[in-house]
Amino acid sequence: MSAINGAKKLNGKEEQPPATSSQLVMSSPHFSPPAPQPFPGNGHPDSAANNQLISKKTEKMMGRRGSYTAAEGKIISLRRLWDEIDVKRTRSILSMSFLRYLFFVTIYLIALYHQKNGKTACNMHVTFKEYFNSPLADSQRGQFRFEDIRTTDELWMWLEMKFIPLYYELFWSNGDAKIDFYKSTLLNHNRIANGLRLTQRRAPLNKCSPTAKYVAFFPYCYPSLDEGASESKLAFGPYYNDQKYRYTTFANQGEDNGFVVQLPFNYNDTVTQLRSLRADRWIDEATQWWRLDFATYNPSVDMFAQVELIVEFTTSGRVKPKIEVSSMRSEVYMNRSRDYVQIVLEILVMMGIIMYVVGDVKDFLIHRAAGKVYTQFLGSFWIIIDILQFTFFFMDFVLWMIVIADPVRKDIKVQLGPIVEGTRRDVSLDTLQMHNTTLSLMPSSYNNNNYFVVQSFTVLITLLRFLKYMAMSTVTAGLIETFLVMKVYLLQYIIVVCVCNVGFAYVGYILFGHELLEFATFNSSYFTLFATLLGEGIKYSDLHAVNPTGAPILYIPFVVFYVFIVLQLVVGIIMESYQVYLANRSRHVSLAHQILYGFARAFNFFRSFVDPEETYRYDGPDGAQLREWLETTEFTQETEVTQQELYELLRPHNVTREDVAFIFKRYSFCTREQDPPMPEPEVNDMVRELYKQIKVSLFSSPSLFHPSLPPSLPPSIHPSIPFVRLSLVLLTHVWVSGAFRVSVDRSPQAGFDSLRTEHVN
Repeated sequence: MSAINGAKKLNGKEEQPPATSSQLVMSSPHFSPPAPQPFPGNGHPDSAANNQLISKKTEKMMGRRGSYTAAEGKIISLRRLWDEIDVKRTRSILSMSFLRYLFFVTIYLIALYHQKNGKTACNMHVTFKEYFNSPLADSQRGQFRFEDIRTTDELWMWLEMKFIPLYYELFWSNGDAKIDFYKSTLLNHNRIANGLRLTQRRAPLNKCSPTAKYVAFFPYCYPSLDEGASESKLAFGPYYNDQKYRYTTFANQGEDNGFVVQLPFNYNDTVTQLRSLRADRWIDEATQWWRLDFATYNPSVDMFAQVELIVEFTTSGRVKPKIEVSSMRSEVYMNRSRDYVQIVLEILVMMGIIMYVVGDVKDFLIHRAAGKVYTQFLGSFWIIIDILQFTFFFMDFVLWMIVIADPVRKDIKVQLGPIVEGTRRDVSLDTLQMHNTTLSLMPSSYNNNNYFVVQSFTVLITLLRFLKYMAMSTVTAGLIETFLVMKVYLLQYIIVVCVCNVGFAYVGYILFGHELLEFATFNSSYFTLFATLLGEGIKYSDLHAVNPTGAPILYIPFVVFYVFIVLQLVVGIIMESYQVYLANRSRHVSLAHQILYGFARAFNFFRSFVDPEETYRYDGPDGAQLREWLETTEFTQETEVTQQELYELLRPHNVTREDVAFIFKRYSFCTREQDPPMPEPEVNDMVRELYKQIKVSLFSSPSLFHPSLPPSLPPSIHPSIPFVRLSLVLLTHVWVSGAFRVSVDRSPQAGFDSLRTEHVN
């Protein structure tokens, strides 16, 4: 019985309506395809007029490549055909989207590069750090740097012997005195804005809880500000004036609050005041944070810089010095061609973001108009990436507006020195002030840091979105598809690794936290182990030197778990995901092939570069037409049809047989050989009867063969041997059940039912 219901009655007889797609899918298990009919012209097969006509497209095909012939014995998978057409459509869309996105990302990165101005800022930061961290020669300690300071006495000594000579460069290298403008200049280009500022933060006395019985032994304690204790704002001073140094609060500079001492730009006054502070024990046991800072302006690069020399005094007695430098452009947009280009680039970036948002909204509305669930659209991996990208772009825009509107630049006032001796001005008293106090870049630096931190996440997500377009290339498609398959498993793996690392971090903290800074806190212990996993971090010898017993307790389980278990799980996840990709992948072609054949379809000129054997593909229906035909066709994962069945299936769309033949030829990689027909039921009955007779003859007769069967075994083999009997039965069973295919020839040429066997081994 044929799978195509509603077949036509030819030769002028009544015609039934064509079969539906659901009827085509429900094919009989004993399906026998109808005999192939000759392909008529354009139109229905029973139309005599159409049988005499050939469409222009068919004439063109026959003139170039000859008439398409029926694919005898071939069936095509509709699911694979749909996947191939869908992949071609996706590649076509992605190719244009890739060019637009590449242009957008290029503009975005160039604009961000100009905003950061990293090269100039980095040069300033490195220069100041190297300048003030240069070694100081001491008779007792030898050479030591600012970052080598370990006591309060060393800090005061370094300030007087090293910092003051560096800060006050009053003479040129040949010994000549500098002019007034250059006397307050560092490294010849950076003029000091408003002298020095010393700041400290103090801990309150006896606001901690020591053990009661030891209070009389040592009755003075200070809580740690790093651990959340409130700083002391009580005035202090030497014995003759205990209210000499008072707490200073800045209205718009919360980071600069503390006990502040201003030092104007004057060499003698600075040295005198530093010695006075040291004599008054301005830095004492209550001091836990100290800073020396000053600001400079460099007209050559039009940038401000703030240099901070910071020393932390921990409650354990440790001294931790460090140098920090922050910079800021005098204006966000200056009157330079470079900044005009930056403004244009930023406008283009905003326009691109708006276009992408509008495009995603349109896709969502189309998805909803098709009656699909909105979660199916929003749950897509790439849609989630798009939403994250747009969210971070919005945050970037808000933070950049804050940077542009930063009041620090507007609040800077130029205070020139007074006029002395007629028209001569006292240049040494020139200052840059903000709110009538020392210039501070801390608020501006804080806003800039926040902006570029968020931008770093935006760049990562923007580059992650590039993976979607890399799937067009044969070289990278496997990598991208494998990543998409394993993304959920990879996330689960990362969670497991992070959770397990918590246990190892606590073990390291317990065993080595009292000796090694890498394990002094949970945070440092956690990231030290991560660094060790990546080949950095700490070595076993360092652990063994501190705690020989605890070193193997941490190191051996850590290495075994991560190297022999976790790492193998990663390899397993990747291999399994790659196998899934190979099992479900569509046919991939090279990017050059896609570009060449795409241009050849659009422009006839490029067809001269295409293989002549492949030019036929431009005469048949394109992928968009095939997609339109298949969208209204019902089929399942297992639906496979012959050429005749596909023609009947697509007849409602006025598809010609040449179109169907073109599909089979163009998408031959979606076809396979048709399975042979199943044997008829009566043949199975004949085979069972033959098998039954052979079995009875072997076991019921004393002779080896039934009298009605011709002998074919030598007389030496006697049936009384059980092994021989069993072997003969098994051989007969194999012969009957699969070694030969038995069918009935009902062809008109035979004229009768004849039993035939076909060897299939």
